[in-house]
Order: sequence, then structure tokens, then C-alpha cells
Amino acid sequence: MVDVPVLSVVLAVAAAATAFLAVAGYRRRHRPGARSFVLLAGVTAGYAGLYAVSLPVPAGPARTVLGAAQWFMLAPIPVVWLFFALEYTGRVEFITPRITVALSVVPALAVAGAVGNAMSLVGLVASSPVGQLFYPTTSTTTWLGHTFVSHTTGPLYTLYITAAYVYIVTGIVVLLEFVVRYDRLYTNQATSLVAGALCPLVANAVSVSGGSPVAGLDLLPFGLPVTAALFANALFRYELLEFVPATRRRGASALVSDMRDPVVVVDDGGRVVDLNDAACEQFDRERGRALEESLSALVGVSIDGDESVIEVETSGTIFEVTVSPVHDRYGGIIGRTLVFRDVTEHRAAQQRLEVLNRVLRHNLRTEVNVISGYATMVETELPDDSAGMAAEISTAADTLDELGRKAREVERIMSRDDGSGRHRLESLLVDAADRVEDRHEETTVVVETPARAVHLELDAVVFTAVAADLVDALGHHDDGDTVTLTATVTGTTLTLVASGEGDGIPAAEYEVVRSGEETALKHASGLSLWLVAWGARSLDGDVTFDDGGDAVLELDDCVATVGSPDCLRDEPGTDDRSESVVSADGGETDAGETDG
Repeated sequence: MVDVPVLSVVLAVAAAATAFLAVAGYRRRHRPGARSFVLLAGVTAGYAGLYAVSLPVPAGPARTVLGAAQWFMLAPIPVVWLFFALEYTGRVEFITPRITVALSVVPALAVAGAVGNAMSLVGLVASSPVGQLFYPTTSTTTWLGHTFVSHTTGPLYTLYITAAYVYIVTGIVVLLEFVVRYDRLYTNQATSLVAGALCPLVANAVSVSGGSPVAGLDLLPFGLPVTAALFANALFRYELLEFVPATRRRGASALVSDMRDPVVVVDDGGRVVDLNDAACEQFDRERGRALEESLSALVGVSIDGDESVIEVETSGTIFEVTVSPVHDRYGGIIGRTLVFRDVTEHRAAQQRLEVLNRVLRHNLRTEVNVISGYATMVETELPDDSAGMAAEISTAADTLDELGRKAREVERIMSRDDGSGRHRLESLLVDAADRVEDRHEETTVVVETPARAVHLELDAVVFTAVAADLVDALGHHDDGDTVTLTATVTGTTLTLVASGEGDGIPAAEYEVVRSGEETALKHASGLSLWLVAWGARSLDGDVTFDDGGDAVLELDDCVATVGSPDCLRDEPGTDDRSESVVSADGGETDAGETDG
């Protein structure tokens, strides 16, 4: 009866599975960690394959050569594993030629020892000192068609096995430290990798300590089927080489180092512990000189208290500095990160805008009033056929005055701090209608609101201005004399529709606002729609325009309360809507009012 080398079959399957992982990794070779993963899977598959081939071979020169050949695959595994862990977690700065050579010295000595021992056993040399330091004596055991080689271990082998365990455990710690320190995004990947690395490590430890059931049987390769399964789980189920932590760690590092804004990190004593290239260039310091320098010496400012934003001026440059605390794992502040944003041009532009706006508010308004006043006086003095020209001058002056007033209103609205409060919807809309009527007596505004009392939680000044300018825009462009404001409530969302009797607001007007910019060829005729758009945005809402030229303002999460049905008056003809009509003289009449 021929003994079937069952263990060789098991190892051959493990070698094939691990080789398949190497091929799968090679197809993703451009991903972080992929190349070291391919090398790790490749040498592991090679070791398992050579061990599988060697087991049925009886003791003799061929078996000795196969045993030595296994070390060419086995010896590099711990180093490659460590490099994979470093590359996978984005610590490629540690994978330098010098470190690679240093870590490879002990595995290279192990290979030399295994080869020297094999050469002396097959008679190529009388004796090998390196081989004696690795394997002083050798013996064989046969079991079920397998030949196992036992060795007594020398100091060189002990050195290698110690270094190998240090490398593998270090790689495991690197993986676990990254998951614990950063977040749980990569927990499943790291768990599979760590478990896969521990299986052959534990199996080898049992063999080295003499716990193998058969003398000379190395249990390490028999942990590889489990390793292959766990690595495959990480690779295919949890996208090992697609969704890697190296991207996050290196991306976070690049985010700071490659930023155009200077970034400085200080400890709790105000000493500089890190800074990016932009900071070195801006503050004219070499990185080595700047480290441990005080912040006040570097940029001429110190941090007192809990400031989150400060302003610094140095060498004619104004910086807005965002200060963020750096916490330890217990929540204590151990330092601060300062991001310097150059706002010199912004401050200059702001100053220019303030000056121009002041001129617009005062000088332009004064001069327009002078022009309008004299135009009116001239109109009364000129004959009828010439008075029309003076009237045109007066009308143009009124238009300029209206534009200046609108600009001041935009400034007032947009510069407001949050003035949120609880206000009744109908009162706000009637106030908006009154404002329009005061300026345009020819316009009639109809306000339609839900019959139940609706209260809004928002800035009443901004909301009223937006509603008034919706009516103003329709009144200016629509052919009719009546503008209707229709308010509906759905849950906590308010929808306000402004519609006219004619063609509504022309598309040429609102398309400019929708696109967000004006050009020489495409521009709005006034500021009303711009105020509507900016005001809606400040209210966390949105304004749209339909094909009929009607404007629709939608505000989410602004409805605070809606009156219950019980508050409706028990009157014939009462429906679910209250209508207020603001007439040309500014008065108000009610139609079917049901005040909640």
C-alpha cells in the first residue's frame, strides 16, 4: 500500500490559495500596500510549496537541498510582513534603503547558515562554521510517507527566530495602533490581517518550543490555510487594497504639509513643535531652527485664553489665525494648531467697499436730491413743450435714489446678526405689503395665508424685506396692478408664492440671479431680485421662478406653531384661508378673516 502524503496535499492547496492572493494583489499593484502584499503572499506561497514538495522526499542530498531552499522564502517573511504593515498604514517614511538593509541582515545570515549546513551535509565542504552556528546537528524522522528533519538550534538560529518574532509582533502592533488611534473604519480589515498573521506565528512557536506531535514537523506552514482564508476575507470582502488607511494618513499629512496657508503647531508652553513648508517660507525660518522656538519669537504673537480666531500683522501682511486645541486621549489640551490665512487683500477690499458704500449712502443721495429738487423747479418754469425734459431728469433722479435706497437696504439686511424670533406669518406679510404700497401707490397687494394662526421662527426684518422685494419685482415687471402673496404651510415648511396678473418677472431678470453673476450683456435692472436671493439664503431657504414669471420662496424648518382647528370661528362661509387686501391708500380690508 502506497502512503499518500496527505500533509503535502494540504500544503499544496495552501500554497495555491496564497499564490492566488498574490495574483489578485498584483492586479491592484498601484494601490498603497499592494506591492508589499504581493511580495508577502508570494514568498509565503513559495515556502509552503517547497515544504509540500520536500515532505515525501526521503533523507538524502535532495531533501537537504530542498530544506535549504525553503529558507530563501521563509527568512524574508517577517521583514516583508513588517513592511506591509508600515505601507498599509501609510508609514512609508520608515521604509528607507538604510532601514531595509538593517532589517535584512539577520534574515540574510539565516539563509547563509541554512545553505552552509546543507553544503556540509552533502559533502560540498568539509565543515561550515556558519552552518554549525545555525544547525549544529541534524536527524530525520519518517511518518506516514513523510520525512521530517530535526535540528538542534545554534545561536544564529536563535538570533533569527528572535528577530523574526520582533518583526511580526511589531507589524501587528502597527496595525492595531492605527485602528485604536484613528477610528473604526478599518477594524474588519485589520482584524483579519492580525488573525492571519497570528496563526502561523503561534504554530511556529509551538514547534520551536518542542510541542510538535512528530519530531521535525514544523507546524508553521499548516497555519497558512487559515492565514490565506483570513487574508482573502480582508482582500475581497473588506476591500483590503481598495479602501486602505494609508490614503487617510498620508492624505492628512499632505493636507497640512502641502497647504498654501502657513500652519504652526505649538505645545502647551507656546513652543513650536511642528510647522509646514508654507510657514517656513512665510516666516523666513528653516524648519530645524524654528522647532522649539517660542511662538512670539516666530510670529510676534502669543496665545492667551481660549481665543479661536485672532488677527496678526507681520511684515505688512495681515493674517486671520484660526486656533484649534490639540487634545490628548484623556481630553486634556496639550497644544494648539494655528492656521494663518492671508487676509491682507480682503481687508483692503473691505475698506474700499466701506468707503464706496459710505459715499453711496451720503454723497450720492444728497446730490440726487439736489438734482430732483432743481428739476422739479425747472419743470414748473418751462413751457409745456420743454417741461417734459425736466420731468425726465426728475424721473431719472428718482430712479437713482431708489437704487441707492435699495443698496442701503441690502447692506442693512446682509450685515445683520441673527435676529431670530417668533412672529405671526400674516402680520409679517401685511407689513411687507404696506411697505410696497407706501412706495408704489398704483399697486394692490393681496395677501393669502392659512386661516389658522401660523407663527414663524426666523428673522422678521430679513423675511419682511424678502417678501416686499418679491412684490416689488413683480410690480415693476408685471403688466397688472395686483400682486398676490400666497402662503401655504406643510409641516414645518413655508412656501410663499408671489404672482401677478400679467407675464410676471421676465426670464432675463431672474436667470442672471440664478446664475450668480452679472456681465455687461446679462444683468438685472435692479437689486430687488438679488436681495431676495441673498435674503432667502440667509434664512436657509431657496427662491425659484416658474415659467409664468411667478416667484416661489421655500423656507424649511421655520414654522414654529400652527393654530388648531378649534380656533376657527364658527361663521358661515369660513374656509381654510384668510385673505387680506392692501389697497392703494395703504388701508386694509378683510375677506372671510378667521383669526386663530
